[in-house]
Amino acid sequence: MYGQSTRGLGSLFTAILCVSILTRAAFAGIPEPGVILYGQVLDDTGRLITAGHLTFAYAPEDGGEPLEVGVEMAEFDGVGGPYSYRIMIPFETAVEGFPVSSNALELGAVPEGYVRTINVSGTEITMTHALALSRADRGTALRVDVCATCDVQTKIVHSADVNKDFKFSLGEFLRVVELHGATPGHDYSTHVTSEDGYSVGAGPQDGTPHSSDFDGASDWRISMKEVLRMIDLFTSTEDHSYSPDPTGDDGFRKGDSAFTAVANKSLSVAGRAGSSLVVQREAVGGQVPGQIEFTVHIDGYGDPDLSTLGLIERLPDGWSVSKFGGSSIPFLASDSDSGMVEFAFYPAPAFPLTFSYTVDVNLDGNVATAFKSLSGGTVYRSISKRGAVEIPFQSGYDALTDTDGDGIPDAMEGAGDADGDLMPDFLDFDSDGDGLSDYAEASFDGVAGYNPFHAVNNPEGTDTSATLADTDGDGLSDANEVSLGLDPLNPADATSVSAQGPMVLLLAIFMVLTLGVVALRRGQGEKVHTRLNSNSHK
Repeated sequence: MYGQSTRGLGSLFTAILCVSILTRAAFAGIPEPGVILYGQVLDDTGRLITAGHLTFAYAPEDGGEPLEVGVEMAEFDGVGGPYSYRIMIPFETAVEGFPVSSNALELGAVPEGYVRTINVSGTEITMTHALALSRADRGTALRVDVCATCDVQTKIVHSADVNKDFKFSLGEFLRVVELHGATPGHDYSTHVTSEDGYSVGAGPQDGTPHSSDFDGASDWRISMKEVLRMIDLFTSTEDHSYSPDPTGDDGFRKGDSAFTAVANKSLSVAGRAGSSLVVQREAVGGQVPGQIEFTVHIDGYGDPDLSTLGLIERLPDGWSVSKFGGSSIPFLASDSDSGMVEFAFYPAPAFPLTFSYTVDVNLDGNVATAFKSLSGGTVYRSISKRGAVEIPFQSGYDALTDTDGDGIPDAMEGAGDADGDLMPDFLDFDSDGDGLSDYAEASFDGVAGYNPFHAVNNPEGTDTSATLADTDGDGLSDANEVSLGLDPLNPADATSVSAQGPMVLLLAIFMVLTLGVVALRRGQGEKVHTRLNSNSHK
């Protein structure tokens, strides 16, 4: 009887305990975004450890049971990596009736102190850190490298975020633009007394490279592509917030959670997903000696949440941009000493988009060969995607490339130089230098697209020649014959003009003499009339 009562009480106690545990688990504190820890685990020789168990223990500074969280190590890539582990430490906020559970750390407005101990299974590696946690740590990411001689945790903050609030102000954003645009080489350097620790131009490089200097290896230059990333981070959320992310291409992500997006940005297109942009380049030379004018057309539709758009053109050696123009003005345009011409648009523009720029050409080399080495295209980013999307240039508007847009395919015009101005015919506005454009000559019969001197494509021979200043050889240039209403393909025109020459001269002399006599007689008449009037008064 006693034993049964004891067993009954034990069962009742167990049930109450289970209910208590379940109630505590079910009615824990308010969950908060945890802190993500990641880093490298190294042995005594500095070799990366990527297998085994890693344990983090957080003991309250004022006493109490520690929170233990463990993770199995495995190698993964990221900026500055590879890394050995990634783990999230859970947070909760206590509210009335809902205390913090035993499997999370409490977050309050006032920082609470903890002692964190890290152990690596199968090794003697142990690290102990004193730290404080508060609501300001929600949703952050910390790099914590683990080894016998490692430094304490590093909180990853973007170099542009001077006040370290994980948001970019307009001034912080423009500072990156300044580092890019202040010098032709886009160089920057360390400067211990400046607000952000950096200075424009070449100088000391004895500190940590800027966070924006991420494309490839840090080269102490802020390229246009890197500026486009800064525009992307700045524009992708309404509050311009960002977060550390070791898997991002620059170590960061947009917003305080992955892929935070602002709905219906400027290029939202109903019923369309993804991107279908077409990027085309035309180039025309010969209008000004030693210059080529480039015109870029971008059309189609971009991602619905396009955040920024830029253009990068790699110029041949000795070529440089002399001016920018066009109907659409870029937010940023620069010509670096590294042979790059770069544009950025902010905010992202609407399509179709057309703009132009003029390049001074190095005429000492082979212009045709140098032109064929041109490369480049657009670079754009969208709010919901990681990384930049690059679209190379397409030349011309059809399968038969017509670089200068004169209606004659490059293959027909060729890389010769009919007028000797060092501009190849396929780029030359006026290949034969007769003052009549190739387009006008190719379209002389009203049909564009014909080769004006090709027996198959132009069997009737009704177009003038873009490589001969005087197609019919009559001594008058094609342009002069067109202006006089003559036929540039009829050599008899020149004969008729030369035959009419003396008659025209005699006619001109006769007209001058006739006008002189008329003027003389008119003058004498006026004198007689004046004399008569004078006599009548007497």
